[in-house]
Amino acid sequence: MSSWITLFSLAFCGRSFAEPPAPTHAVSCEIVAEATLETLSNPLQDFFIKNKNVYLQNAVNGPARLLNPGGNKLTSDYPWQFIMLDAAAPNGDARAKMRAVKLFPHKRSDARKMFKKYGVSHGGSLPWTLLDFFDNLRESFRVQDENNVLKYAGFVTHCSTFAALPFNTTIDRDGVGNGNPHWEDPLGWTGSVRMRCHNGFVRQYRDRLSFEIRVWPGRIHPVDNPRDAVFELLRQSHFHVDRLSRIDADILKELQVVDQASFLRSENEYYHLLSLRAGDLIESRLKAGSALATNLITAAWASGGKPALDKPKFEPVPDSTPSIDDANAVPQLPIHFIGSRNSSVFHRSDCSHAARIKAENRVSFDTPAKAKSQGRKPCKTCAP
Repeated sequence: MSSWITLFSLAFCGRSFAEPPAPTHAVSCEIVAEATLETLSNPLQDFFIKNKNVYLQNAVNGPARLLNPGGNKLTSDYPWQFIMLDAAAPNGDARAKMRAVKLFPHKRSDARKMFKKYGVSHGGSLPWTLLDFFDNLRESFRVQDENNVLKYAGFVTHCSTFAALPFNTTIDRDGVGNGNPHWEDPLGWTGSVRMRCHNGFVRQYRDRLSFEIRVWPGRIHPVDNPRDAVFELLRQSHFHVDRLSRIDADILKELQVVDQASFLRSENEYYHLLSLRAGDLIESRLKAGSALATNLITAAWASGGKPALDKPKFEPVPDSTPSIDDANAVPQLPIHFIGSRNSSVFHRSDCSHAARIKAENRVSFDTPAKAKSQGRKPCKTCAP
C-alpha cells in the first residue's frame, strides 16, 4: 500500500474546500458501500451493482427516516449509530476502560441494566440494531423480497460503517474527558475530535480513501456467528480511541487551535498532519466496516437459502440436491401484521421480532390502522 505521506500532495490536488458539506457521516457510508460492492461475490455482486443506486441510497441515508419519520437530516445522535462500550468506566484509565469493553454484555437487556447502574440514560443500540437488520435481511432473502433485500443490505452497510469508527464506541464521544478542544459546529465537520476524524478528514480525503479501500480491501471471510463478528469489530474500533484523541490534541496544540475560527485558519495544515499521523488508521477502520458489511450480507444470503437473485424474481441457487419444480417454489409471502398478547408493539410479518413470538401468543391484524386502533405501537425496526 502506498504511504499517506508520499501521496499527501495528490490528495489535495484540485480540491476545493468551499464545496457544500454532505450530511454527517454520509461520505464514510458511501465509501464503505462502494467498497462493499467491489468485494461481494456473485451472484450477490451482479444483483447489487444492477441495483446500485437504491442500495447506495439506503447505505448512505440509513434508517433515519424509517425509525425517526419526523427527522429531516442525519445526525450522530441516533441510538443505532453508537454504543458506549466503556460506560462502566467513565472516569477510568485506559486499562479500566479496556476491561469494561471486554466485559460489556452482548445481550441488550443486560446492557440496559448496566447502563442504568452507571447512570447512562442513552448508551446506544448500535450492535443490536445492526443484528436486527441482519435478521431482516436474511428473512428478505428467504422470502425472496427484492426491495427489502436492497433496503436491509443498505442498513447493514450503514450500521457497519458506524461500528468501524472509533468514537462511536465510547462514552466520551467528543473527547471532552481527554481534553480535546471542541466547539459548536452546526455543519458537523470540525467541532470535536469525533467530527474531525470521522467526518472532516474523510471528506477532505474522499477520493484517496475510496481508491485505497477498493484496491486493498479488508479481510473477507465466512461469518459463523454474526453477533460475535459485530462485537469484535466494535472492540477493535474502541482500541483506537485513545490514540486518535492524543494525535488530535497534539496537532491542535502545535497549531495553537482553541476555537473554530483558529481551526479554520489552520484547517489545511491540520488535515495534512492528521493524514501523516493517523491516515492509515482511519483508512483501516473504513476497510473493516466494508469487510463486516460484505461478510454479513454474504452470511444473510447463505442462511436465507442462497437465492440466485435473477430479476424479476429470483430462485434458489442450484446445488447438488434435486431441483424443485416451479410449481413448488417458495412463493412471495403476503405481508400482514402481528402482535403479541404480552406486548403493545406490532410488527410486519417478515420482521425478525415477529418470528420470535410464540404461536399461542400471536395476534394478527389486517392493517396497521387496525393494530393502532387497539392501542398498539409500530415496531421501530420494521416500521409497519
